[in-house]
Amino acid sequence: MRHKDGRDFSSQSNIYAIGEPGSGVLQYSFNIFEGASSEILRQEQLEQTVVDVNEAKRAKSEFLSRMSHELHIPMNAIIGFTQFIEADPALTADNRENAHEVLKAGRHLRGLINEALDLSKVETGHIALVPEAIDYRNLLDDCIGLVIARKLSEPMGGRIGVDSIVGEGSNFWVELPLKPVPAPLRQARSGEKS
Repeated sequence: MRHKDGRDFSSQSNIYAIGEPGSGVLQYSFNIFEGASSEILRQEQLEQTVVDVNEAKRAKSEFLSRMSHELHIPMNAIIGFTQFIEADPALTADNRENAHEVLKAGRHLRGLINEALDLSKVETGHIALVPEAIDYRNLLDDCIGLVIARKLSEPMGGRIGVDSIVGEGSNFWVELPLKPVPAPLRQARSGEKS
């Protein structure tokens, strides 16, 4: 619409009709409108914010993916050469222990790199969940970050929580739905143990 002074503006209109009592024949119609320029501007800004946030998420995911790849190459070289050094029979006990510590730290760092990449995949929804039978004791021994644990357990119908007592410590737990192992897989696993 246009003001008397010539300025254009957006409006929100509500059109009403009044009918003749009894017959319902239209007698009057009227339009109540109010300026909506500020609301339209607010919606446009909100839409742009959503676009910006999604672009920032995409850029972060791409950065983490590239950094993970770039860090994996030298990290694998460090771990590989340290394994060769650790296996050298000429090493003294102290040097073997030092090599073992370097190897342990390298594996830990590689795990953190993988965790960052996994978190990126979880956030963007690009991680595939494949149900399979596992030995949960080994899984718990190897478990990586609480954020990832929560983001992986919830889509499977599970949940993560904590019980904490000040000065004593904390117990973190994950609940997952228990499903029976299919008979063919159960038989195959029992055959492996024997």
